[in-house]
This record gives sequence, C-alpha cells and structure tokens, in this order.
Amino acid sequence: MNSGSSITQRSGATQILRNPVSAPKVVKVMGTAGTAYEAMSKKVLGRRLVRVFSLTLGATFLVFSFQLFVTGGFHFTPSFRGAIKNLFSSAAVFVLAVLPTIVIRKTLISYPESTSNSLSTRVRALFSSPSTHATVLVFVACGVIQSLISAMISSGANLGLLASTSRHPFHLNERLIIFLLSNASLGVTYAFRELWMETSLPVWPHDILPIQGLISKSLTSVPSALGFPIIHSFVFSAIYLSVRRSVWRFFLSWFGVFTRPYIANFLRSSHRSIDTGLFVKITVLELATVAGWEIGKAILRVYMVQPMMISQNSASPIKCLLAGLASTSPYFKHFAQFEIAHCAVTSTQRRLDVYSDMSSPTTFWNEVWRAEMVLLGRSYQALLNRGLTASAFSSMYPSGPSNQSTSPDLHGASVIHPQHNNAIFLQPKKHVYDSLASSQTDLPPSPSPAPRRALPSQSSAPSKVPAIFTSGLSEQAPSQSQPAPQRATQSSKSIGDRAVEVLARIWWVVWEGMPRDFKTAAEIRLSPVRRMLVRLKVRGTVRRCLKTRQLDVLAIQALSALTAASLTEDPYGQVQRDIPRTLEAFTSYLSALEIFVEQLQLSSQVSGAWAEEADETMKVIQEEVEPLIDAHREGIRQILETFREHLSAFKFPPKSLE
Repeated sequence: MNSGSSITQRSGATQILRNPVSAPKVVKVMGTAGTAYEAMSKKVLGRRLVRVFSLTLGATFLVFSFQLFVTGGFHFTPSFRGAIKNLFSSAAVFVLAVLPTIVIRKTLISYPESTSNSLSTRVRALFSSPSTHATVLVFVACGVIQSLISAMISSGANLGLLASTSRHPFHLNERLIIFLLSNASLGVTYAFRELWMETSLPVWPHDILPIQGLISKSLTSVPSALGFPIIHSFVFSAIYLSVRRSVWRFFLSWFGVFTRPYIANFLRSSHRSIDTGLFVKITVLELATVAGWEIGKAILRVYMVQPMMISQNSASPIKCLLAGLASTSPYFKHFAQFEIAHCAVTSTQRRLDVYSDMSSPTTFWNEVWRAEMVLLGRSYQALLNRGLTASAFSSMYPSGPSNQSTSPDLHGASVIHPQHNNAIFLQPKKHVYDSLASSQTDLPPSPSPAPRRALPSQSSAPSKVPAIFTSGLSEQAPSQSQPAPQRATQSSKSIGDRAVEVLARIWWVVWEGMPRDFKTAAEIRLSPVRRMLVRLKVRGTVRRCLKTRQLDVLAIQALSALTAASLTEDPYGQVQRDIPRTLEAFTSYLSALEIFVEQLQLSSQVSGAWAEEADETMKVIQEEVEPLIDAHREGIRQILETFREHLSAFKFPPKSLE
C-alpha cells in the first residue's frame, strides 16, 4: 500500500514538536548497541546537574548578598577583601544550606506519585514514608546552618553565642536561640508543604523549547512562594512569645541544676526576647532561605525533565531506545518514550530504520510495536481493574461464566462530548471507516473485552496483541450478574470503617437539624476545604487507575505516527498488517476511559450534596484523563484518514466494528 497520502498533522494538546528550530542539540555521548540506555541518560543528567549547581550558586550569591545588606552585615565596599568575604560566605551558604536540598529533590523525582484518595490515608502515607523523614531532616539542617552563617557574619546584631553576666559567664544568648529556632521551624513546615504538594514530581513538557526560556518561566514562581516565609515569621514569633515562659520554666524546674547557669535570665521581666530589629532579621533570613531553595527547585525542575536525544549516538539507535523502554524506572522510560514519539513524528530516516529492518524474524517494527502494546496493555488492565492488583480484584469480583458480551460497545453517546437528541436506533454504518471513526460509546456495566489468547509475533504474519492486553481477564470489572464491591459482608469491614460510617450518619442527622442560615454560612466557609477533599479523592482514584497515563500518550503518538507514515515509507508493508490490532487496542482503551470518566461523574453527582464536588471532579478529569482520551481520538483519526481509501482491504476484528 504505497500511495501519495501524507501524514496528517496533529493538533491540540497531543501535538509533539514539529518545529525544527526548537530541535534539541545533539548530546555527545559515545555508546555502542549494547550500552544501557540508563547509563547514557545518567551521563547527560550528570552534566545537567552541574549546570543546575552553577546557576544556583550564582543566584545564591545575589540572594545572600542582599540579605546581608538589609540586615546590616558587613558593608559592601569596592575593596578586594569585602568581595572575597562575600564570595566565600555565599559559597558556604550554597554548599551547606542549598546544595543538600537540590540533592534530596533529585532523589524525590523518581518517587511515585501519591494515589491516596482520602485525607487520612494521605496523612498516614506521608508520615510513614522514609523519604519524608530524610527530607524534613535535610531542610531543618539546612535552615539551621544558614541561620548560623548569617549570625556569624552579621555585625551589630547581638547574635553571639553567649550573653555573659558576672554571675553566669556562660549564659546563652536567647536572641541566637530564637534566630536558629525560626529557621529550623521554617525547614519543618517548608518540607511538609513541599511533600504534601508533591512539588518534586516531574512536570514533563509536551514540547522541546529553548532551555533559557523554560528557566525564565520557571523562575516566575519564586516571588509567589515568598509569602510563605513572611507568614511563618509572624506565626513563629507569636507562638514563641506565647509559650516562651512556660517552656523555660519547665526546663528550670525539671533540669535546674544543669540548665540554670545557661538560661537563668530568660525569665526576667526586664529581658526582651523578640524586638523589632530581631523580627526584621528573622523575616529577611527566612525570605533569603526560601528564595535559595525555590530558585534551586525551579532550575532543577527544568533540567531534570528536558527531553534528551541520545540514541542517535549509539551504534544501534532503535535497540538503544528499546532498552530504554525496558527500563524498570518510569523516569528513564519517559525519556526513551518521548524520543521514540519525537522521531516517529519528525525524522524520516529514523522511521525508515524501523520499516526497513528485516535482518531477523523479530524486526525492529515488531519489537517497537510489542513494547508499546505491552505498555498500553498493562495500563488497560489496570484501568479495568480500577487500579487493584489481580489477587485483590479476584477476591472482590469472583470470575464466573457469563453469556453476556463483556466487550465495550462503540455506538452510544460519548461521555466527554455528549451528543444530544440522538435517535433511539442508530443508523447502521455503511463503511468500515464510519464504524471505526465513530466516537459514540455506549456505557455497559462492564468494559472488559472477551478473553483472547495472543500468539507470538512473526515477520511472516501480522503481529498479535500481547497476551497482557487481550487475555487473562478473569479479573474483569463487575457486570450486572456479579456482586458489587459495596455488597461485601459486614464482617470484612474493620472497626475503624464501621466507626467512620456511624459518625458520618450522626453528623448528617445533626447537619440536617441545623438552621438554614447556619448551613448556608458554613457551606461558604467550608467550600475550600470541601474542594480540597474532593480533589484529593478524585485525583487519587485517577492516579491509581492510570499510573502511566503520560507514557501512554507518548506511546499512542508514536504508534499512530509510525502507522500513518508507513503508507508511503514502509517498503515491505509489515506495519499495515498490524493496523487492525492497533485500532482494536486504541478503541478498546478509549471505550474503557470513557466509561471510567462517566463513573467518576456519576459518583460526584450521587454521593455528594455539594455543587463543588462535580466541579472539582471535572477539573481533575480535564487535567489528568482528557489528554489521554484526546491522544486516542487523534491517533485513531490520523490512521483512519491516512488509510481511508484502503480500509476495505483490511480484516478487522468484529469487536472493533461493533
């Protein structure tokens, strides 16, 4: 099938870079066909990390110099001695107070995103994670170190270690203690804030853009983060003044023999703990501390997710990318997946390398196609099981014989874009194209396809859909004849679950008895909290069911681009043999996604009495699910429009034409 049809250009949210001006620079990394993709990627990331360190060091010098200037540190003079002192002080702050935070953020990039769908499970997972303990410890240590360096080089600030008296020559300086405690408290709250908001998760770009523009855009978030240290300085000062006398009295009463020579004067009425000057220094210190941390985070987030084109430096680029797809780390797998999608869209030579390989029974196309199908198949199975493991799903939904078809029908109304005023009986499709291109989808109780066993792919026959995509579906979603999860026996519920149910019922009865004006005012005040809880619930559900949604988008883009281009570039026609299976996989996955979206919408409309629940549910769907749905629709459209005149020559599975 070689005709003059051209590849249909993509549009919208699923578009991959086609602008040759923004093409990435070639990374000079030498490698052979056997070189592991991860090893090559780590070399590139190591060089990027050096750039992050150098840029953050320069920014730290400016921020710390401004802090010293405002708080009355050594005065800036054109003398060589003053410049050297400022340079060494800034370098010490960077190495001891900023660099460790960059390193800990780098380790958090590869951590999986949270799938908790309730506040209690989210808090419990946050406090029980080993990464939380390490992160909090690092930020507290960095905050204390930066406050120590600032106190050491500040002149006229009365921040020395001792406030000696004739009676107590080794009496501690409470101002220094407050100065250190403020930044230690800042480190604790800042670390938990960052972990809760998951700011260390990679934000993968959809395009390849100049690095300078990305850094400038990322740094725009720094000023908005500076409100946090200002609020913290006020809150910390108020709390310290409130509990100060009680805390020091406790130490003197219980450990008086050991502590009196060092803190005896803290309780004197004439002793002032926090004055205006110290409060200003605390505020400026916290501003400088957070600014350094935020700048390092902004630069790191750009460099650590910037796409890299490294396979072209290997002896066998396709094998190098296949090694990247086989990586157990989703972080490195994303780089390889992006490069495959980018090359499939923009590089004719790389596509020809895939099409022209006939050196072995397992060709490059078969390997690429199977790797992408395995990825999509696992995601599809996880979506059908709603994120549960096979054993857990089997216990909830026992498999059994059923005469009803479990394949998703593709004739109903679309969930994302509902069609109004549809006829009760749809007109039969007159053409294969009309049947496959139909975006209308019925919503049956179960989205599971009928079981099918896949055969090993061979060069002489069309490649089969991997077994992980089409078989082993005994753990299927519940149908009308199967028990629903909420019908489990009461004995399986824990005491905590029963207590929560009882409290919820009591609260609802009390709430219904409240005056109408009180309920209206309470709804307005509690609206942000409700939105946060609903967003946490829906986002956790989506993440649990679609853990690799971003990788799936790139896989669909790569397969659709390679399939569409094969009409004019595939000399052996091996890609066209897999078009029916590819479209079957896309339509099955798309149907399951639309059913999943409808279930999310129905749950928000039925379970909640608040209007915000439906709004927040739709926002999460638009952010997390719709890019994947759009990628499926765009991939199907691209293939169908390219092969529209030739679809009658294909033999499609009956399920794909329903």
